[in-house]
Amino acid sequence: MGRILSAGEVARYDDQGYHYPIRVLSPERAERYRRLAQALRVSGGGRSVSVDVRISFKLHLAYTWLDEMVHDPLVLDVVEDIIGSDILVWSSALFMKDAGDGSYAAWHQDTNYTNLKGRDQVSAWIALSPSTVESGCMRVLPESHKIGRLLHEETDDGKNILARQERLVEDLGDSEAVDLVLRPGEMSLHHLAMVHGSSPNNADYTRIGYAVRYIAPHVDPTGRHETAMLARGEDRYGYYELEPRPKADLGADAVAAFERAVAIRKSNFYDKEAAAPTATLS
Repeated sequence: MGRILSAGEVARYDDQGYHYPIRVLSPERAERYRRLAQALRVSGGGRSVSVDVRISFKLHLAYTWLDEMVHDPLVLDVVEDIIGSDILVWSSALFMKDAGDGSYAAWHQDTNYTNLKGRDQVSAWIALSPSTVESGCMRVLPESHKIGRLLHEETDDGKNILARQERLVEDLGDSEAVDLVLRPGEMSLHHLAMVHGSSPNNADYTRIGYAVRYIAPHVDPTGRHETAMLARGEDRYGYYELEPRPKADLGADAVAAFERAVAIRKSNFYDKEAAAPTATLS
């Protein structure tokens, strides 16, 4: 038995590719983070950091409250049950979907953004506002992580909130889709190869969630220069340039670390000239 998840729950995660809901934050703490996220969105992140809703990853390097969330002991206990006691934060993304704006996430796989080789990877999605069918919660296709890496294509659909407006080329249908409904402070887990997406937000509030991608240090970046933050345990492999934790919101060192990490990640996976990912989770 793991720290939080039972052996049966881990087995179901391995088989189905997802697990939810898991209470990791109190409703009060989730509300505090929601207000901070909403303020960040309104202000544009301040004068030192530009927050792009499409490429809002690694903000935990610049803001202490997001750093608190990725290092939350209960979150890490759950992640440890999946990938082991040595844990790196490979990436994070703040997703804010405004009410009634028609934005959505097309069906896709997180492996579209990685060249990582190794099975010990997991995405954790923490709800800061109610994530319901009406507000456009995440939807997953069970067992789709067993298919392998699927072909994606870029589009010019401005309503698609993914970084390059990408979508799966093959239409897998959604008759078997599961809606991962979460209350504020609850978390879902999904395998990085899981096919997932979300519908538009038809509620009367902004749907806000924080997605964190955790990996074990032995997961190989396959020759690319990558950065990551050590969240628990130790890194005995040295594959990644280790990132510092922020000492203050938008401190000079924090902003420098954020900008460096984002520049590296964008050049590897998000710029138009970036080579397509090739590695697998095997």
